[in-house]
Amino acid sequence: MLVDNINILKMTYPKTWEKLKSLEKSMDIDLIQVEETRKGDKTLSIEKDGKKTYLHSKYNPMREAEAIIEEYEDIEDDITVVFYGTGLGYHIDLFLEKHPNVNYYIYEPIPEMLYTYLSYKSLKKLPSLNLKDIVLADNEDETRSFFNHIIDKTNDNFIYIPLNSHKNTYTEEYNQFIELFKETIKDKKSSIGTNLAFQERWILNSMKNFGEVLN
Repeated sequence: MLVDNINILKMTYPKTWEKLKSLEKSMDIDLIQVEETRKGDKTLSIEKDGKKTYLHSKYNPMREAEAIIEEYEDIEDDITVVFYGTGLGYHIDLFLEKHPNVNYYIYEPIPEMLYTYLSYKSLKKLPSLNLKDIVLADNEDETRSFFNHIIDKTNDNFIYIPLNSHKNTYTEEYNQFIELFKETIKDKKSSIGTNLAFQERWILNSMKNFGEVLN
């Protein structure tokens, strides 16, 4: 991993650093291969189920990233963005060049993928300084915790931008991400509804007990 990134993780995102360190011995270092494209950029390939899959174009990954970002227009500065899946971060860089003022999170469920990203992309060179967290969530509890955090922080004013090749390669992880997101939203709404339903009763009980509280 890049030395600068190690120092940034230790200082600013220690939870992610500790998680990566704890998984160091169990990670499959041969899972993701870095290859040169015809344009001279880098791309990633993965062997899965006996089939070789590319996370970026073998020819022009930058043009591919532009096609992803073109889907997201009219982005306001007060919105928070969650980038789902890193790859080598071409789509992340392009989006942030266009919208440098948004707050954003980088979310990656595959430890080997995050390790590869941090080995080739300098966090110092991200086009925006508004990175709130790098989230390595490879289990359900961590994903739920992340959703609860971001919903509380953003008041639902956020979007997520998936790397399409990532979600197609790791379909199970992506589907879990979506389902847990729906469940968390549902639980939050249920909690708000419960609070509203009992709010009047709580106020009345407080008034009835006020004398005893003073005593």
